[in-house]
Amino acid sequence: MQIVLTILIFTRLYDFMNYRAIARLSQDMTKAMEMHQQNPRQTAMYLSERSPSYFMFSLIGDILYLLVCVYLMFHEDTWTPGVLLLIIAALESYALYAKVEGTCFQAEDNYFYPCIWWRYACTGSTLFILTRLLQLERLLIE
Repeated sequence: MQIVLTILIFTRLYDFMNYRAIARLSQDMTKAMEMHQQNPRQTAMYLSERSPSYFMFSLIGDILYLLVCVYLMFHEDTWTPGVLLLIIAALESYALYAKVEGTCFQAEDNYFYPCIWWRYACTGSTLFILTRLLQLERLLIE
């Protein structure tokens, strides 16, 4: 479990450092899917400054994060941190996709990005909980 928690800490830090590129790529993928749904017979080409593997790395990290949170929720000793991690992740995603005022802004390139204070609050609280779980895991092993 220590290895998984360490990987999650590093993926959260990776997401924090690259939040603008991830938000832009996510919005580009959403626009591409909407265009495909409007006219499925038309062939479209999607060009991105980042490769799809970049997006897939972020997606796999988020799925792993979700699975670990669900696992933590169903364990008797760690259900509270698991629920808190899921709530923080849900609030972080909802604020960007619902474009909640004060938590995201529209840049000059017409993309929505999360405000830096919101990123600090969500990432800081997530990293705090994950590092506390890592310390708890180390204490239980010893």
